Amino acid sequence: MGPLHNLTSALVVLDTERYVFNSATEAIKFTFILFFALNAKYPETSRMVWQLLQIAVFGIKTKADIRNIELGILISRLLPTNTDI
Repeated sequence: MGPLHNLTSALVVLDTERYVFNSATEAIKFTFILFFALNAKYPETSRMVWQLLQIAVFGIKTKADIRNIELGILISRLLPTNTDI
């Protein structure tokens, strides 16, 4: 919350529960963990962003990962030792 250049907190809403975090990074990490804990699918409109975070940031690959050439190229540039997505 606050102006984009000076966020003071971030909010994640799950059903009727609200979770407030001190940073957008904490909120994104929490949301990512929720996807895995609840075995939820990523929203179609942001699936590749979440899968990028899943593989490049959290180092998790699953059988459900969608194979995407552009995403694979981006990940290989971010993580040169990672060649298989």
